[in-house]
Amino acid sequence: MKNLKGKLTAAAELILWVVFFSAFTCIVISETQVFKDIFFYIAASSLLLFVMLVRKIKLFSWYNLLIMGVYGAASLNWLYVHRFDWGYQYATMLALRFLMNGLFLLIVLDIVVTGRKAVLQLRKPVFAIIVFVAFGVAIVYGLENILIVLCPVLAWYFTPMSRKQWDRTLLVIARAAYVAFLIIMTASFVIAPNKYEAGRYIGFFTFPAAGGLLEANAIVAVLYHWHCFSKTVADKKKNNLLHASALIYPVVSSILTFDRAAWLALLCVLMIVFIFKRKDRKIIRRRSIIVGTLVVALTIVFCVSLKIMIASNMDYIEVSTNASGDFEYGANAYWVNIINKALIKGSKTGVFHENTLLNALDGFSSGRLGIWYTGLNQVKMIGPTELAMTLPNGVYMGHVHNTYIDWCMRLGYVGGILLITWFIAFIVKVVKFTISGDESVIYPLLWLAFCFGFFMVERELWTNLPPFMLLIMQYPLLMRFTDEKYDSETNIEEKMAVN
Repeated sequence: MKNLKGKLTAAAELILWVVFFSAFTCIVISETQVFKDIFFYIAASSLLLFVMLVRKIKLFSWYNLLIMGVYGAASLNWLYVHRFDWGYQYATMLALRFLMNGLFLLIVLDIVVTGRKAVLQLRKPVFAIIVFVAFGVAIVYGLENILIVLCPVLAWYFTPMSRKQWDRTLLVIARAAYVAFLIIMTASFVIAPNKYEAGRYIGFFTFPAAGGLLEANAIVAVLYHWHCFSKTVADKKKNNLLHASALIYPVVSSILTFDRAAWLALLCVLMIVFIFKRKDRKIIRRRSIIVGTLVVALTIVFCVSLKIMIASNMDYIEVSTNASGDFEYGANAYWVNIINKALIKGSKTGVFHENTLLNALDGFSSGRLGIWYTGLNQVKMIGPTELAMTLPNGVYMGHVHNTYIDWCMRLGYVGGILLITWFIAFIVKVVKFTISGDESVIYPLLWLAFCFGFFMVERELWTNLPPFMLLIMQYPLLMRFTDEKYDSETNIEEKMAVN
């Protein structure tokens, strides 16, 4: 009976995380704010239900029944007072919001009932303070929907886990990320197999970035899963073959989608895997120098090549089009279009001076460089500025396509730099723990590398997947692992002190 209960709990955890990842994907796909809110509340409720499983909350205890009765009555009274002719979409969104708040209330009650130890589990309050101050600034300056992010994140932070349970949770998260990719991507290929836009597969994702994020998430999950089992499985060849095979589907679909933000993020992940594959500090230092040198050298070679292309007066490459004047399907048309923008004629259409390297780079980046330049020119020292902008060449943009600049535009240089400082502090902390040999931060490190690259060329709201996962993955930095003698003996800080 106990074994059956354990299997059912494990299955429930996997399903909850699959729902979590699937709902976040649907947020990006959804075209209306109501549907975005619906899927966010589904994702947040899934996380809170997982926390309730970890905390082993008994729903039918007298105090939980009492609080559910009071909360239910208060919710019905609110609905009665504010009654009007709701549509089914808004009514669904309200119901899910009430569900999320109710689950959070039960967890807060459990924290209070189980005593102040649960609250005092934070190893060092400094990281928590940084997070809460950053959130406070975001709330003051109106970073959208930040309050609803706090509920599941705080419930997660104040839930003690053993080190063994944290490691098992990371494996569940990785498997769920891959399963969610399998379900959604396969459905897209079945429903919309031939839906391309400018040579990139778009499926039913509305735009390629949604599919790219899903695929990249699956690739990161497989890499972490591969890392874990490479140390425990006896048959190394079988393990390598299995995980290499699991990478084929997301890699191929990612090539078809070709979201540049996801590929840049994955490149950062692969560099991190190369640097930290061995735990020897000398090897880590040597590989860091190799990666840094290669990045600088390739950047110089690329810029010089582009300058030569501009000076050679190259003309447009001809691209075949269909009856509507759009590019024919296929990756070649997409790449030819990008190259055309960087050539002599294309370098006249950017926001910088004609026939210059900056203008060519602006064209090659699909205008990102000019958008960033215009966005930074609008940032105030304190307070938000208008997110939409008109570029010097007359092109209208709704957002800046860069998370770091987006933070500054929303919060001013002061608030934006505060959030960026917290992000950098997270980088330093995770790298420090990884070098010390702590396995509990390997997946957080991969997610950190992914977010670092993704944030460079995409604007991410806090209610989307990358920053939300960033907050979740801070758990080993905020909490002391509990409940087992092994954990207290191998606490991160103690381990680092020994090293």
